[in-house]
Amino acid sequence: MLVEPGLRVIALNTNFYDAWDPYAHLLRSRDAPGGQFAWLNETLANATRDGEQVYIAAPVAPGIPSTSGRTPQKKKKGKRHSRLLEDLDVVDCFNDRFNELVQEYYPIIAGQFYGHWHRDEFKVFRDDDGNPINVAWLTSSVTPYEWVNPSVRAYSFDDASKNITDYRVYVMNLTQANLVGRMSWEFEYSPLSAYRNFTDMSPASWLALANNYLANPKNFPFYYNFHTAGCPLDTCTSKDCMLQMYCAAVRLLLFVCSLVCSFVLFMTPPLSDRDRRAQVPGVLPFLRQPDRSCRRIFSSAFLL
Repeated sequence: MLVEPGLRVIALNTNFYDAWDPYAHLLRSRDAPGGQFAWLNETLANATRDGEQVYIAAPVAPGIPSTSGRTPQKKKKGKRHSRLLEDLDVVDCFNDRFNELVQEYYPIIAGQFYGHWHRDEFKVFRDDDGNPINVAWLTSSVTPYEWVNPSVRAYSFDDASKNITDYRVYVMNLTQANLVGRMSWEFEYSPLSAYRNFTDMSPASWLALANNYLANPKNFPFYYNFHTAGCPLDTCTSKDCMLQMYCAAVRLLLFVCSLVCSFVLFMTPPLSDRDRRAQVPGVLPFLRQPDRSCRRIFSSAFLL
């Protein structure tokens, strides 16, 4: 829909691709059910021709799931436990095709907006060389589903470029609301005001944020508090949990459609393992040198 000259909003039904739906796997192809990707390709090509910027809105985001939301939780020695990097939240071939379209048309995609997970998250799209090119923002939900406080988000954008310049999140503390018998919505945070050395909403800034917060055990709790809208009931303290959160934010694409979990977390020129590890001293030690319990997660493509 063309909402004003120069700005088009594209709404996709990504429920078609939900990997949790067994019927989605019966429809595996290079195009989506109903020819949605062919239509998306044509719409983006026309928007490029007409000099339009585009916002994409959809329920299910591409990429792998984080540890929260709808990820299966199993009890193990009294703690919540989730799968690790074993599959995508979107059927793999659909996921790969959508990433290809983003790589082709990212100059005109001014924003991607998703829900579905009930969590505050982001995902960084990259080109074939590993450079950050686009960002998807996942907003948490008004419904208090699985250890989250209700929240809403308001985006700010530049009227000329249509690029997102910031957003503000407002939360309702359920514990406090039940104590006093009424709801109260309060400002929680905005990225530009909350995160240290975060100066803009560019893909490069979000990738740097992932490295500085999601891959840093000292800063991770600060990020995770926003992830659940301040709900103290959901925690992420194990290295497996933090690893999943980090990979969900920075790695969306499987190298081959039929292969699962061949991840290179940092796409850099070929270096020795020692030199490569020396370039990322702030990264969690288990990301640089996975122990035996994590070995099943990574293929030989894990080079850190």
